[in-house]
Amino acid sequence: MTVNYSYAASTATSFTFWKLMAYWRGSIWKLVYREVLAWFMAYVAIMLTFHLVLRNTVHEKPLIDFLKYCKIGEKSNEVTLILGFFTTLALLRFWEIYQCVQWPDNMALAISTYLKSDTATEPHVRVIRKTCARYIMLSFILVMRDVSSPIRKRFPQLRMLVENGGLLTETELTMLEGSLSNFPGACKYWIPIIWMCNLLKKHFGELTAIDRGNVVNRYAYNDLINEILTFRSKISDVLSYDWVPIPLAYLQLCVFSVYIRLLIMLFSDQVTETDGISGWDIVQPIFFSSVQLVMMLGWIKSAEVLLNPFGHDDDDLEISWLIDRHWLTVTKILDRPMSNLPTMNAATEASIHSSHLPHTVASRFLLKKKQPNPMVGSVAKMTVKHSL
Repeated sequence: MTVNYSYAASTATSFTFWKLMAYWRGSIWKLVYREVLAWFMAYVAIMLTFHLVLRNTVHEKPLIDFLKYCKIGEKSNEVTLILGFFTTLALLRFWEIYQCVQWPDNMALAISTYLKSDTATEPHVRVIRKTCARYIMLSFILVMRDVSSPIRKRFPQLRMLVENGGLLTETELTMLEGSLSNFPGACKYWIPIIWMCNLLKKHFGELTAIDRGNVVNRYAYNDLINEILTFRSKISDVLSYDWVPIPLAYLQLCVFSVYIRLLIMLFSDQVTETDGISGWDIVQPIFFSSVQLVMMLGWIKSAEVLLNPFGHDDDDLEISWLIDRHWLTVTKILDRPMSNLPTMNAATEASIHSSHLPHTVASRFLLKKKQPNPMVGSVAKMTVKHSL
């Protein structure tokens, strides 16, 4: 769901910003247009009520006095300060959560590299690699289906992973559901990790007794366990961020402050005197109010989008795609590791060796605009006058 605009913003030109402002999906316009329309409808309703109903009545003066008080209250800047802290906190939290969403490639590569085998042991070791691939993805899915509503909708029941996904066997499902019966609903992501650690430990011990040549040494085995524990630590942090959100009172304070400010603007920006003024004098407060309205609503709405990156917003993380990608990659690495290397010989290396890599016409044109060697110190060509 993430909106990618990196290519559009790759080069800063006079039109880059305006191209980005024209985006709709994930844009500020999509976030605020409902509130903006509702605000303008309320503004027009108050204006028409004042000028067509309450004008030249006993209610005119009390309403004008109320509008003056609203103008005084609008001058406070506390809302800007509160929003600044809130948005910064939400953005930092969003990025930290993203960094906790682990990619299992390193762990899969380590298992594939360290679990050596020969012709005799290959079937047994291949089963172990495939089992590790299942346990890696099972742990990841168990966490994500507890924090992400799209993943919960995709895997509402663990039995789906037995019947359709192939990530669980009936025996494993029974063991998984039977554990921690005193804590129903608890995330059991760590159980497949325990299974994987015990499986590797058993495999390490078995091959040690059979053939020393096919066993990883203790240092490589330690690296394997460290990779697994790092993976476990990161995905558990995802759960921790979900369990402990930004304090609700602070969120309520920010949202309440913004909407109260917008409510005050409905009255403070009304034009009460229409005698002897031009049309611009009537439109001017509406124009500046609309700018402030979009800025404040966009500020709070963007912070709300950042609060939880596992929902259905346009800029939320694409966890469902990540699951498919991780499963394809991990099974490719562990089920059938690419043990065949490209052929290497001296004649081949000599025939392909070149001191210059090719350019296209487009890249050569860009190269001419820049200095040949950019890795030159900033004062390397500075001329220094001789001292006396």
